[in-house]
Amino acid sequence: MKPNINLFRTSSVCGINWEYEEINNNNNITHLEERFNVSLSIAKIIASRHPSTKDLNNLIKSSLKENIPNPNILKDLNDAVRLTYFYLKKKKKLGILGDYDVDGCSSAALIHNYLNEIDIKTTVYIPNRLADGYGASKKAIEFFSKNKVELLITLDCGTNDYEAIEYAKKKGIETIVIDHHEVKKKANACYIINPKQNEDKSNLKHLSTVGLCFIFILGLHKKLADEKYFQKNKIPDLRYLLDMVALGTVCDLVPIKGLNRIFVKKGLSVINKKYNNNGLSLLAKKLNLNNNITENELGYYLGPCINAAGRIGNAYLGFELLSNNKKISAIKIVDELIRNNKERRTIEEIAFRQAIEIINKEKILSINENLFILLESKNWHPGIIGIIASKLLEKYNLPCFIVSSYGNKSRGSVRTPSYLDTSKLLKKMLDMKIILSGGGHKMAGGFVIEK
Repeated sequence: MKPNINLFRTSSVCGINWEYEEINNNNNITHLEERFNVSLSIAKIIASRHPSTKDLNNLIKSSLKENIPNPNILKDLNDAVRLTYFYLKKKKKLGILGDYDVDGCSSAALIHNYLNEIDIKTTVYIPNRLADGYGASKKAIEFFSKNKVELLITLDCGTNDYEAIEYAKKKGIETIVIDHHEVKKKANACYIINPKQNEDKSNLKHLSTVGLCFIFILGLHKKLADEKYFQKNKIPDLRYLLDMVALGTVCDLVPIKGLNRIFVKKGLSVINKKYNNNGLSLLAKKLNLNNNITENELGYYLGPCINAAGRIGNAYLGFELLSNNKKISAIKIVDELIRNNKERRTIEEIAFRQAIEIINKEKILSINENLFILLESKNWHPGIIGIIASKLLEKYNLPCFIVSSYGNKSRGSVRTPSYLDTSKLLKKMLDMKIILSGGGHKMAGGFVIEK
């Protein structure tokens, strides 16, 4: 049952109810009306999203320097920085394992690009959605072992991949995890930078992985400066990394408030001043985007092209685009990503129409008394079921479970309304042995289930 939240409602022209939380501080509303010359409704929306005076001030003047936290407030970050410096100093091989979505690829590109600027080479692995599945796997660890990697950094995954982390330890590979997923059964044989750990007191749970990576780089940069590393090496300008932070933050759908809002604002400034990498510029040009790139262009045009590779193509292409400054090869990657996205849209539209037909034909909403939607098909590509679940959630405002029995596995994607916590729901399903594995965020997740 939905919780009884104190809300006032008005209907949109489509008959959909808009819900606004009542604001406790009316002074903020008055301040917004006067300062920005906006209507009462708009002022209430802004005040609900930015309840603190500090947040409201950031709407006017966003200062990254004044708002960036001390990196060491994140649990394990200081130890992870010291370990990374040890391997850099010893000239040991570093590996990067990024997730196949935009947050994972932009995180991998951010760390790779920074290390490349200080002449440190990395070996990068982006898992294939169908062949590898989500997260760190033994297959990925074997790849790094064969490439003689001694320090591995996993990005947007790894928190709960305790078996793979233990396997890496046996292979002589130290691991650092930078992740923002909910914690189920935490890996122990590594340092974990994840603000959702119970022991973490940083209050940075709203950040995406790429935001956490930027803070990690700040910590590492300071360590290198303290150790006089830049006396013999050029000093990278960290502001130029903010294009990746903005891209990953917007596309991972984390709340654009507080530090995230500053990351996006400053990152867009970098992109629009053409300081960003060659690949992102070429993709924007190919998509005929104007010179004023906004969060809409990131979320609806650039991000989906990069994501499409992880959904139905070669996920490594997304990382390669964001880390490649060679114009000729980047043009080829851009063309491939755009083709992937067109194909993704086509199969997504077909699957969505099929889903609606099943719901209507089977009278699913009546059978389940409007509690949830559960659909399964062997014809739906696993890479697009998350989008189908999101579109059905938007249409029906019900928890949506979409299962693809594609090949020899059945994989599912979940999207839930704000009154349900997807990660807790999946944990309960795991405990009840309904699913074989699964995890995610508050409003989105994935799982594997027996056919």
